[in-house]
Amino acid sequence: MTEQKSRHEAVVCQQLDQAVEQLPDSTNNALLQARLKAISAATNASPATTSYRKVVWASCFSICTVLGVSLFSLHSTQVEPIPLALLQAETVPTEDLALLEDYELMAWLAQNEVEL
Repeated sequence: MTEQKSRHEAVVCQQLDQAVEQLPDSTNNALLQARLKAISAATNASPATTSYRKVVWASCFSICTVLGVSLFSLHSTQVEPIPLALLQAETVPTEDLALLEDYELMAWLAQNEVEL
């Protein structure tokens, strides 16, 4: 059956080729112009589609970036303020002052790490 199908296809192709050869020149010219017009339209449509896709992808990337930055900024660590009573040197023992200086240093490091 495959051989019959291929023979039938060969006969059809031969008949189509003969019919095309018998077409008048005006018809061939009209077909050629139609082909060129279709190719030109397809070529000109591609950059518009490409630029549209670029705009869509760029806007999606921008939105995702903004959402990501927003989510990370919501979870940022905030340094708690030091109570005013701890800042008075007369009431605070020296070992607590050393601890307070360490706390201030750690708070400063944490704050600068978040800003980087």
